[in-house]
Amino acid sequence: MGATSGQVQTVLGTTGPEADFIILSAMRSGSGNLQDALSEHPEIDCGAEVFNPAHLQIRGRLYQEARAARWMRLAGAGTVMAMTRHARRRFPGAMLRVARSPRGKRMFGFRLFGDHISFFGLGPFLDDLHARGARFVHLVRRDTFDQALSLVRAQATDVWKIASDAPAHRARLDLPALADRVQTAAELLHGHKLVTAAVATRHGAMFLDYDEYTRDERSYDRIQEFLGVHTLAALRHANKKSPPVDADGYRRLREELDRRGAPMRFDLGAL
Repeated sequence: MGATSGQVQTVLGTTGPEADFIILSAMRSGSGNLQDALSEHPEIDCGAEVFNPAHLQIRGRLYQEARAARWMRLAGAGTVMAMTRHARRRFPGAMLRVARSPRGKRMFGFRLFGDHISFFGLGPFLDDLHARGARFVHLVRRDTFDQALSLVRAQATDVWKIASDAPAHRARLDLPALADRVQTAAELLHGHKLVTAAVATRHGAMFLDYDEYTRDERSYDRIQEFLGVHTLAALRHANKKSPPVDADGYRRLREELDRRGAPMRFDLGAL
């Protein structure tokens, strides 16, 4: 059960929002790139997936359970992760205060996915944040097939970000052989997107289309205006390069998943 406004204010002694904005999205939708780009703005500190059950963010520093084997072997580390999961469920506002970087920028926000909302029961807390002035940006990748394939490839190669000035990763994968995994990922992502779409609709989120956003960096101007920055900054993509893909394997995999009836595209208008 999520914390209520009264619980949050009792713990924190404040009625101001713990976050100025929330980026509603899903895995492999460009939200990491958006986080990195917005954090280059002199007024904005954009946190990571603060409510990812396998992550812990403290004063701007991110600890990932899956990538911290040495840290997790320390005495009590597993207990700490379990305790912070409990704290995020009971006192999400307090945990946002803990997550915020001490750099002192004027605005703070974070990325939030549908599975995070469901896992921690964040609906009431998000309602409270919105009532106290927080703004929501809804970043949507409509092509669920491409999104699912991107997720499976990242899991298979352990390459999650490619900076724009870095050489493309060239690990070769047998794409048709990934059909079961990509179908499972597509179904998972579709469910997550349904959750964030409902929150976005309820709180009047700014809609940001993945294809438009990645294609045109002028989208950053619109985002900055929506967030209410004092000065527009010339923001640029931080990590948008995609690994090369075998065209024939891609075509055959897409046809196979379409034949199976897997979620291929997310249609907001049909909700």
